[in-house]
Amino acid sequence: MSRLRGAALLLLLMALLLATTTLWLHGPLRSHAARRAIEHDSAVLAQAKSALLAWAALHCAAIDDAAEAARVRSGELPVPDRHGPGHPGFGVQDANGASLGRLPWRTLGLPPLRDASGEPLWYAVADRYRDNGTGPLAEPCTDGLVVGPAPPVAGDCVIAVVLAPGAPLPGQQRDEAADASAYLESAVVDGRRFDNAARQGPFLAGPWPAGDAIQVNDRLVALSWRELAQSGLAQPCSAP
Repeated sequence: MSRLRGAALLLLLMALLLATTTLWLHGPLRSHAARRAIEHDSAVLAQAKSALLAWAALHCAAIDDAAEAARVRSGELPVPDRHGPGHPGFGVQDANGASLGRLPWRTLGLPPLRDASGEPLWYAVADRYRDNGTGPLAEPCTDGLVVGPAPPVAGDCVIAVVLAPGAPLPGQQRDEAADASAYLESAVVDGRRFDNAARQGPFLAGPWPAGDAIQVNDRLVALSWRELAQSGLAQPCSAP
């Protein structure tokens, strides 16, 4: 009987040791996974931003029709894609001219970029700066997007944002639809409402806490007018 009690005690000690080891490793593993997710999202957002700048610079050169070239402005950005991932046109800018949708990765010549949670990227562009928009692309930029809680660069004007939506939060039902509110969140900060699912924002860079929970887990990168203009891109297209 004493041997059985000894064996049982040994098994109990082993179980306690295993549980303690698991708890001890859980924190560092979660921290490592979180860092990897941030690094992944930062990389794909930077890749999307670079592709948008390149498209703004090069899409005029791809136009071989004088009438088309006369109405297109160098420096404008593609229109977001409003199709869900299961749609055959997914990844191509939407001809209907939406200002918020998924990143048109096919139009940009990219692979189908996804964030660390496996979700496709979202994208919003100020109306003035979208493909076939109206009005000159001239300084000063006065009608860009608002990004908070503080602007990425003081005094600059944000003309587009790319968003990594992250994993679904409580209440979000995702079925590959184009409903932005199923992927992007909103919050009130210092009395001002930010809504990443709204067509022209204002947009909030997450993660943003609400007590012990996360209210907004969207990460974003902003593309500014200064970044576009300093590259010499905001010039009218030249007819061939």
